[in-house]
Amino acid sequence: MNKETLIKIAALLLVAAFVIEMVAFGAIRLPGGTGGSTGSTSGSQFELSANATVASFDPSLLVFGKTAQIDSVASLLKSSGQITYAVPVDENTTAYNLGAGANQTAIAIAFSDAGATVLAGASLQLPAELNVTLANGSVANLGGASLKNYIDARILPGSIVGVRFQAAEKNGALAGWGSVTLVPLPASFNSSAQVMNVTSNSYVISIPWDQRRVGKSDIEDGLSTALNATARYSERSFLKPKKNLTSQDLAAISRLNLSYVTRVAPESISISTDFTNSSQITSDLGKLAELLEFPNSTAQVDAPIATEDAHSKIDYVMQGFNVTYSVSDFSTIGVRIPGNAVGYIIPSELRDFELLGQGSFSPGENISLDIWAKAAGNVVAQLQYANVIPQSASSPNSNSGTEQNNSQQNNGANQLNNGTASGNQSFNMTEYLKCTNDTYCEGIAQTISKCPSTGKCVNSSCVLSCIEE
Repeated sequence: MNKETLIKIAALLLVAAFVIEMVAFGAIRLPGGTGGSTGSTSGSQFELSANATVASFDPSLLVFGKTAQIDSVASLLKSSGQITYAVPVDENTTAYNLGAGANQTAIAIAFSDAGATVLAGASLQLPAELNVTLANGSVANLGGASLKNYIDARILPGSIVGVRFQAAEKNGALAGWGSVTLVPLPASFNSSAQVMNVTSNSYVISIPWDQRRVGKSDIEDGLSTALNATARYSERSFLKPKKNLTSQDLAAISRLNLSYVTRVAPESISISTDFTNSSQITSDLGKLAELLEFPNSTAQVDAPIATEDAHSKIDYVMQGFNVTYSVSDFSTIGVRIPGNAVGYIIPSELRDFELLGQGSFSPGENISLDIWAKAAGNVVAQLQYANVIPQSASSPNSNSGTEQNNSQQNNGANQLNNGTASGNQSFNMTEYLKCTNDTYCEGIAQTISKCPSTGKCVNSSCVLSCIEE
């Protein structure tokens, strides 16, 4: 082994040892950094948050995990020249030096899909302006610096990431920093999904505000008996602002001294339960009525499985109340999303979850979702909400003086329990891996299936041959 190779390996070992220490203590201490965890502004130490740009990565990776699959990926990458040196750090960690021109993002994805955690040293460029107020009342700009930190190696160079760090100020400038951590930022995107199972069905009957006084126990008992299911009625005796009311709006409504108004608050106007004249309220409020909506009251029936002739049974019960109503079908479904969406990588542990979708669904069905999440650059850290994107909607039909609407559309966001860089970044996984098919590979790289050279999925070797092309 020549001297140059020994020097490179020694340098890689030093980097690996540094990162292992950082992971063990949960923080990075950089030359001149203050470390610590104070959030106070006393003296010249601060805890700061900002959106930083991933300016560059070091040409090495730290891979946590030791399995046959990870070793197989490493062997293939080394034989193709994508990695040049591998230095064991401990029994579970290996440091890799990347070859000239290696596609770091693709390599990190290959290791990650094999079950590893992959970090890389990154330069995080702070915004040019990052002002803090000093103890003497003056303002100092601590922006413009480049922080060093080890982050998820799947994050693309140029990504915007949230950072929080300890900073030290001297003579109005940033003198040192430490304890750098990434803070996921809000993100939203569309994704395909496959329905894996249907766990329950629900039917929601909506009743106009003026007709809401149908009798809670009567409607619950009638629907529960007819469908052999659980039913609950939510009577909404309030007005819903289109947006939170201002203090001036609240004062103007209070000055009207309306006898049927029982409570005035920014998020709702409570109305006496026995007052049902929406036209009178609209007249009394005048221009203020334009700020408010009259929400429907709803009866929800939950059944473990789809109930045969559910709608005819609902019609039979509801005709006894002599009200106008509409019926919507909902299903609690388990879904699986792929490992990538427009602009984002979704880790395997976040790809399966449940949500409530409006309409009827079948296992194996393909649907589309609107997803709200938090992400570090292009890598999703947490899924928060998901909606089924409407594919079709049936027209309402009249039935004995009732309105029945069985539209297949979403009903607001579903909060997800399995578990956000702005969403305007563009990341094409297949472009980075140089593969051309958008179905899924059964091997390590789940976001590809066909290599142009072979025309078929070749597991982890597909990653390499596509990178090489």
